[in-house]
Amino acid sequence: MSDKNSVEVSLLDRLAITAEQAFGYAYSGFLPLFLAYLIEPEALKKFIENVGSTLVIVIGLTLGMVIYVLYFKVFGELILYPLQHIIHSLSDKIRGKNGCDVTSTVYYLEHLGVPMGYRRSAYQLIKAEFFKEDLRRRIHLEHGELHVLYILLPAKTNRLD
Repeated sequence: MSDKNSVEVSLLDRLAITAEQAFGYAYSGFLPLFLAYLIEPEALKKFIENVGSTLVIVIGLTLGMVIYVLYFKVFGELILYPLQHIIHSLSDKIRGKNGCDVTSTVYYLEHLGVPMGYRRSAYQLIKAEFFKEDLRRRIHLEHGELHVLYILLPAKTNRLD
């Protein structure tokens, strides 16, 4: 029972994570446990018996958070983001794109006048704040597919206007 002044908060809101992050944590943590079960089922069964099923769930989610954060925040920021910038830059040069037509977010933000040390933060802020929540979630979920298509489509067909 709730009145109009109360605010309902979901578990995910309380944890300050999105459903996609929760799925990522679970997937990242339970996939290694599942693979361990396929490789050495008796050892994993013994492990579960020793620590208990509740603790295995906590261990799986914690393992998932560690893997997810290392992959997206460390590996992604230090390797994947610069690599995708290089791929975009090469793609732009090959197709003769410049100015507003570049696909590299770094070069696009440079074109808009964002100083060098602020471009990554500006990109993150645009991703986090520009779109309405429902559209932002859809774009986040489809980002990989949209990203690949945007790079690979011919120059005249990848415009959003």
